[in-house]
Amino acid sequence: MTQKVEGTELRFSTKQRGTPSVSITGITAAKSPVVTAATHGLKDGDVIEITGASVSALNQMHTVAVLTEGTFALPGMDLSMFSTITAGGSFKTVVMSQFCDATSIDLSEYEVNSENKNTFCKKDKSFNVELGTMSVGFYAHSDDEQQSYLRDSGKNLEVIMIQFRPKGAKWLRGFLGQVTSANISGDVDGDYEGTLEISLLTFSQDVELDLVP
Repeated sequence: MTQKVEGTELRFSTKQRGTPSVSITGITAAKSPVVTAATHGLKDGDVIEITGASVSALNQMHTVAVLTEGTFALPGMDLSMFSTITAGGSFKTVVMSQFCDATSIDLSEYEVNSENKNTFCKKDKSFNVELGTMSVGFYAHSDDEQQSYLRDSGKNLEVIMIQFRPKGAKWLRGFLGQVTSANISGDVDGDYEGTLEISLLTFSQDVELDLVP
């Protein structure tokens, strides 16, 4: 069954953060760790930014999957190599913005590479996974605040959150990324068009949504 691209939700993080910050009282050392924060007020697909956690990998933006009024999970995060998380820090919500100027998206989530390690006695091959890339085409506007922020995030080496959801899909996919280039082109008979090239910094943070298409 084919799916139309029109109506796709493509959202990027902004500089805006919600207030006040919410204290984290516990985080499990597991895959998709469970965070405890009393009356967190979040919903599935919200984005938070954690600061002050004892595990540095937690101190970034995350897409959340709500479990209860006082707990939520961090899909795509793996803390199973730790015995315990001594300090969870706190979080603020991140304001996300729909990128309505987008005209195309090309997502390559990851690439598996192989390397032959043959000896005189045996043949062997190892595999490793590299994070992928995303390319977004859009109609360019020189005075658009969102486009300016995305262009500047690249040269300022700011990490951004990207969320992607096809129309009607009951899942949302989040990635942390870094804009590596922002290009604009045009001709005399047409409009200015742009392309954002983004290197993904995490595997997908997938959240199932309880939504009616």
